[in-house]
Amino acid sequence: MVTLPRSTSEVGGRWGIGPYDWALLLEPGVWYAGITILALALVAPLIARVRFAVPYFTSLAFGALVLTGQGPTPLHSLLYLLPRFEQLHPHSPERVMVILYLGVVLLAGAAFTSLTERAREKPFLLALPLLAALFLATTSTLFPPIPEGEEGLYPLLGGWEDLYPLPLKNGLSLPMGSLLFLTLAVVLVAMYALIPGRLAIWRAPTFALLILVVFADLLTADRVTIGEQSHPTGGAVVIREIDPAEYYSPSGAAQFLQSRSEEEPFRYFGYDPGLGEWSHVSSPARFANPSTHVLEVNNQSTLMGLQTIQGYNPTHIARYDEYMSALNESAQGYHFLDVYEEGLDSPLLDLLNVRYIVVPAQPSQEENPEGLKRFEQFGRTHPTVYEDDQTRVLENQEALPRAWIVHSAQRVGSGKEALDLLASAKVDPKETALLEEKLPQQMSQPDSASAEWAEVKEYQPNRIKIETSTEAPGLLVLSEVYYPSWKAYVDGQPTPILVADQLLRSVSIPAGEHTVELRYESWTLRAGIAISLGAYGVLVALIVIAGARRWWRRKSIRVKG
Repeated sequence: MVTLPRSTSEVGGRWGIGPYDWALLLEPGVWYAGITILALALVAPLIARVRFAVPYFTSLAFGALVLTGQGPTPLHSLLYLLPRFEQLHPHSPERVMVILYLGVVLLAGAAFTSLTERAREKPFLLALPLLAALFLATTSTLFPPIPEGEEGLYPLLGGWEDLYPLPLKNGLSLPMGSLLFLTLAVVLVAMYALIPGRLAIWRAPTFALLILVVFADLLTADRVTIGEQSHPTGGAVVIREIDPAEYYSPSGAAQFLQSRSEEEPFRYFGYDPGLGEWSHVSSPARFANPSTHVLEVNNQSTLMGLQTIQGYNPTHIARYDEYMSALNESAQGYHFLDVYEEGLDSPLLDLLNVRYIVVPAQPSQEENPEGLKRFEQFGRTHPTVYEDDQTRVLENQEALPRAWIVHSAQRVGSGKEALDLLASAKVDPKETALLEEKLPQQMSQPDSASAEWAEVKEYQPNRIKIETSTEAPGLLVLSEVYYPSWKAYVDGQPTPILVADQLLRSVSIPAGEHTVELRYESWTLRAGIAISLGAYGVLVALIVIAGARRWWRRKSIRVKG
């Protein structure tokens, strides 16, 4: 199943702790939390009080609901003190709902436990979840989740009338089916709590039935929500079922790239000339199913062993961000790093070992005549090496290899200066490396550069092995992003890694044939593993100690008895 929840800014904008939000949690859709769970969670502070950390989880759930709004509230202002929180949070505040659901579930569990312990003495407590559900239903009726005048911004909820027959305005329905599930749950909770001791054997099946009712409530809502539920303004599928084997099976373009990756390492990127930028549909995995809609996260190529220069990641290396901004002549948000129209002809593209460009057979229908005209020129200089009814693969014959050797270096004052020189083609990166630090002392030109070579022998996520041969000392440049945790070894001896061309790794090599190995050796990773192992050890020790104390206490009671 693929879930594509839209941002709250797209389905009504700001929301947080108002009555409309309760309706969203109750109405069928991606936000449905289960009326049984919500009702139990609401009465937890009254029934469980301070037990099971109820005050903490109540504050956690309430705070999460507040943060789902765009703000500002005092809580927003407080958390905006965290680095970059103010920039990241407003983009998709509804993601905080994950915390809300966690708090709600734990509160519901606390309420259930307290009910089963106290209902025999105070049977009236069993009515509290039902009253809470009636409150939620009333809220949903009086404050439906579609404000007047904004109907066009909300998803249609067709198909729910059969399960929830009580009509409301704007075409919605009160969740009567969920109320039925809640009634069954309350009855089962009462049965569980009031079963006498001599019939205790019936508690286990009663509890199993209760779990089944809660599960049926959520499953029913899930099955009705899944389907061709479309956005009325754009037609984008919100939730739909897929066959993972079919969806992630390599398409023809992906198989072509996989066959080429066996010869030498390379990278690719996807581009839609109709949009003038990278299209989410241009991944080879996307074309495994032509009927699929646009995906927000487009890193499927990783599963196929293919390497792309773009994609989705909430964390980026700053140098790579700067490099892509120089390539495109414009900055991007923190989500994607894509190739835009201006980046197609940039010399910076060749340094990234971009051998292939995947484009749709039919560009998007967006109006971008200038972009299409520019792409036609790009297509004439980049031959088509694969084509089917969905995709074309173009080859960039000017792409630099994954590793090459230079015998000239020039020092620059900053990474920006290096990018300016490279983007303007004033420096040929195949001949000269731009370094931000002291130049290597031993570098000279060979008599015949054609006789030297650098070949990648092993390529793993944490280890790269390269064999080199050169007549004169030089600099091995790798089309790999520089990161301090990578260490270099030449014939087994540690060698510093230098930053070349603002982004890439480079290693000084002497004349002759040598083996260069790069390993990812992060002391912070090792420290984290050590801390985790230590914490697990302490946890195991505490469990053993608690078990031993319990065993000793029981043994002492037997002796005294």
